[in-house]
Amino acid sequence: MLGTVALLMLATALGGILEETGSFEVLTKKMMSKVHTTGSLISATIFSTFIVAFASGAQFLAIILPARTFVGNYKEMGIDTKNLSRCVEAAGTVGINLVPWGGTCYICCGNPWCQSG
Repeated sequence: MLGTVALLMLATALGGILEETGSFEVLTKKMMSKVHTTGSLISATIFSTFIVAFASGAQFLAIILPARTFVGNYKEMGIDTKNLSRCVEAAGTVGINLVPWGGTCYICCGNPWCQSG
C-alpha cells in the first residue's frame, strides 16, 4: 500500500512542478499554433491528456493538468467548457487504464487477490 501512496504523491508533485514552472504550457504552445478548428482543439486536448497520463501514471493529474491548461483556448474559440470537461474526463479515465505503471494497474496487479497461483 505504501508503494501506491508513494506513486500518487510523486505524480502529484510532478504535476505541481509542471504547472508552476509553466513547462506544460510551453509544451502545448507549439501544438496550439496548429489548432484552428474545434475538432483540432478537441484532438489536441485528448492527445495532451494521454501524454500526461503516460508521463505521470496518475488519473487525476491526467484530467486536471490539461483541463487547466486548455480552458483559456476553449473560451477564446467560443466553445463551452463542458466540452473540455468531457474530453479530459473521457481520455483520462479510459486512457489511464492503458498505462501499465499507472495507479490503476498498480493497484490491480499488486493486489494479492488478483494474482493467480
